[in-house]
Amino acid sequence: MKDLECLQRAVEYIEENLTNKILVSEVAEYAYISERVLTELFRSIAGYPVIEYIRKRRLTRASYDLKNTEDKIIDIALKYCYESPESFSRAFRRFFGISPQQLRLQGIEPEGIGKLQFIESDVIGRQRSEGYRILENCPIYYTKEMDRIADWFRNVLGWIVNIDLRNEAGEGVYGCAMPIPEDNVSQKLTTFMGFSLFYGEALQRVIGYITVDHVDPLRNYILQSGWTKVTEILFTPWGAREFSVTTPDDGEIRFSSYDVMT
Repeated sequence: MKDLECLQRAVEYIEENLTNKILVSEVAEYAYISERVLTELFRSIAGYPVIEYIRKRRLTRASYDLKNTEDKIIDIALKYCYESPESFSRAFRRFFGISPQQLRLQGIEPEGIGKLQFIESDVIGRQRSEGYRILENCPIYYTKEMDRIADWFRNVLGWIVNIDLRNEAGEGVYGCAMPIPEDNVSQKLTTFMGFSLFYGEALQRVIGYITVDHVDPLRNYILQSGWTKVTEILFTPWGAREFSVTTPDDGEIRFSSYDVMT
């Protein structure tokens, strides 16, 4: 079994057991690889450890429960394997920047992470076969939260992100975000494709105007990741079909194509 297929089996196991105790050794066994190989592969391709992915997915699911159910916070904490409401609240605040109570009372839209996809699903298959291919590229993205933005690019757009340079405080100061071509999954990356990430004040404007071959599968993929800050597809005066995505920094990325769907 190929490495990416093993990683996808690992993800499926994690998703099915987010409300149960998860041991990395059990995930590795289900994925038909050793614990060491799973740990190294996951960090290399996803950009963070498998344990961190489990934690973030649990907190993401918990945030949706808080927003969409009337379940008690203590019950949600126990459901996602936290020993107490206090430990759940600390982890929740570190991840989202607010407490579970604040999210529920203020009706805030949670910005967690979606399920990782290491191999082609039907959506990704259509995305590639219909030509989710950047034709105009290399916009610059400024952010003071590069790790958070990196996670967003990975989990919402499905892109590879490398943070190549960090300062003494461990903050990312330079990186790049790129789509994952089928033949470049091993991070053999094309230099001038995607976004250049720089440390700095976020620019709350159109930070990227990206032309792709087809917008429909891309927009569907983004919505299926759980990200809701997406506009409808509209025709522009110059004949393109276009939609916009609002980023966690409140910037805007516009995806445009000249295909006409019948």
